[in-house]
Amino acid sequence: MDLNWARTLFTVCVFISFMLVLCIVFNKRNKSNYQDAANSIIDDADTPMGDTQSSRENGA
Repeated sequence: MDLNWARTLFTVCVFISFMLVLCIVFNKRNKSNYQDAANSIIDDADTPMGDTQSSRENGA
């Protein structure tokens, strides 16, 4: 068994894994999940998390 054969097998496995990831990402069943994630950023309130203290009070 030659080292080049192992390198070729590794490259083919990585390529197949990459294609599977692309199929999962661009699958139409997952579109609603990605839309929810994208809209959650827009729908988020612009107020900071935590207390509503001024920057002088919290030391920032």
